[in-house]
Amino acid sequence: MIANPNDEALSELPKKIRDRINSCPESGQGVNPWIFNTALSLTNYFEDHHIIDILKAFVSCPGREREILRAVTRAREIANGEEGGGSGPRALWPAVDYTMVHKIVVNCPVRLKDLRSISRMDLSTEGPRTEEILDALFPGNPLLCFGRSVNACWTKPREFWRGRESGFQFIVANPMTKETGLTTDRRASQRCLDNTGSRKFVVIEFDISESGDWAPYVRDWRNRGITTLDSTVALIIELATKGLPRLPLAMAVHSGGKSVHAWYPCSGLNDGQVRPFMARAVRLGADKATWARCQLVRIPDGTRDNGNRQRVHYFAADVIGVQGGVK
Repeated sequence: MIANPNDEALSELPKKIRDRINSCPESGQGVNPWIFNTALSLTNYFEDHHIIDILKAFVSCPGREREILRAVTRAREIANGEEGGGSGPRALWPAVDYTMVHKIVVNCPVRLKDLRSISRMDLSTEGPRTEEILDALFPGNPLLCFGRSVNACWTKPREFWRGRESGFQFIVANPMTKETGLTTDRRASQRCLDNTGSRKFVVIEFDISESGDWAPYVRDWRNRGITTLDSTVALIIELATKGLPRLPLAMAVHSGGKSVHAWYPCSGLNDGQVRPFMARAVRLGADKATWARCQLVRIPDGTRDNGNRQRVHYFAADVIGVQGGVK
């Protein structure tokens, strides 16, 4: 067995999943079903590229790269609620339009440093505003899922978390319907589609890399004095103020790392109405993973595992209750 870079994380998985990973049958004895079922069981714990690495490390026979990629893609669609169960064509996300992104970024006058000055809430105070902001985002006492890490999440009433919110990294951006649900492999979980309520916010993250297809654009932006975070801000504003479809911007949260999470309210809209907005964001380079209703995102003014504050740079409580169609 080759060494796997995810070994430490694998050791923290439930025993049932660990046993599945270590039980790939021999060639001709059901390898493809094992690949798919294992990929599906890992979607709540790892990003797709990590799942691919794990499957490659534990599959019993060589030459299964194509099957692994296909299985991981389908498993993610099912986890995200995008799988049509064979009743219709599979919905695909658009490719990134780098030329359009570049034009938006270089023509936008707003940078990360400017967001606070246009925020509708005064964010000049030094202390975290997590408690106040969450009260505005989730009024009343709904069930909320908080996470210290991807593998350590708990769903409790909002009041349970009061006074300690800023110590967490993650939150699910939609209220939960019950404390525990069942995953696609029938495992009890405090964070899965089964116990996540209807979509209240769609969260967009542009995690733009300095390598690959992004590299020439990032170099050009740098020469113009535009950082990757500045480029993210330009795209966030574009989605809220220009073009169609669009939604109002409620909040922009710095991840404490290399990205910004933008929250757009969508209460009262179904997924069919919101998906065109998400597709537009994906075309501008957004991460598709945040489409999953149970996806963890950065909690406002929370604390990242590296100790950095996940600072809120923009907050507009007055748009949260806005309902109606996507403009």
